Amino acid sequence: PEFHAPYKAEMPISLLQKNGWCNGEILVSRRNYSASILTLMTCLGKRTIQRDHSRCNPTGRCRALDFNEATYETKHTRNGCKCLHPNLQTGVLHDIILRNEIIVVNSTGRSPEKWQYSTSQDEKFVAISHVWSDGLGNPTANSLPLCQLEIIKKRVDDLYGETTKTVPFWIDTLCVPVDSFLR
Repeated sequence: PEFHAPYKAEMPISLLQKNGWCNGEILVSRRNYSASILTLMTCLGKRTIQRDHSRCNPTGRCRALDFNEATYETKHTRNGCKCLHPNLQTGVLHDIILRNEIIVVNSTGRSPEKWQYSTSQDEKFVAISHVWSDGLGNPTANSLPLCQLEIIKKRVDDLYGETTKTVPFWIDTLCVPVDSFLR
């Protein structure tokens, strides 16, 4: 007969805590996953973005990613950057949505006025969903700073290599209307 030493479930828990996991997340994971899965989770290593978990509920509610919509500020890529938000035509956004088509964003140049909405029309595009706590949300308008859009655009285009034309993308901040009647 084989002998298996009893598994200590506390070992992955302490490693997850050491790696910056929220106690609430750990508790929920412990309820829903086996000790083997918890051990695999420790292989993810340290959380690269350290979050403030002081407001988290120890019984399972992580609040580190919560934000206050009234004081929320969309972030630029560098401190002190004051670049413009391109004026994407929300009327075009509304028209495309009312036609029940998939809306995407693209740019034909580097200046703010070169950014525009269009439909995907069966061409490839990249869909991006982000975490508002990382600064890419906007509770008052369908806009992001030009510096953020340029980085997103470069990363999207890099997915398909240099030989491909510019690739449109869908991102919730720009493509899900702020107006609740169109959501």
